[in-house]
Amino acid sequence: MNKILLATIVAIIAVGVTAAYAAIDLKDDTTVTGNLAVTGDITGPTITALTTSIDSAAICPRQNIEHWDKIIYSPLLTIPDINFNTPQGQPDLIEDRDYDVKVIDDPNKNVDLSQVVANKLNQLGYDKLTLNQPAIEDIHPDNIVIVDVEYTIVCVEPPIG
Repeated sequence: MNKILLATIVAIIAVGVTAAYAAIDLKDDTTVTGNLAVTGDITGPTITALTTSIDSAAICPRQNIEHWDKIIYSPLLTIPDINFNTPQGQPDLIEDRDYDVKVIDDPNKNVDLSQVVANKLNQLGYDKLTLNQPAIEDIHPDNIVIVDVEYTIVCVEPPIG
């Protein structure tokens, strides 16, 4: 029986997320440490030993697990909105065009995604020009149409030092 050892390394570097994957095709219960350097928390000289290590290892300490949502949305102007105001250095919000925001998520809470996106946009400095007084207002959840959501679980390294 063939077994595949799949190693996944995920790291958050500055603002982006980087993932690297490695697959090793291991046949039967052959010795794998002959010319192959096996180091780290999950080690073993054979497939059975590696499988046992993987099954019993804490791959990522619970305190290092982060849940992230990539919320894809489209902005929408509603009455009495005139236009979105864009903060310096940010892309213009154009109606019926898709954008995304990445936010850390609590998997134990039920959230209004439109409110989450509106809060993030307001935090970034976006607002809207309206016919009301005052003429500049925060972006409201009614200005957000959720297109899709992608979910990721990341194991982050604790800060050094």
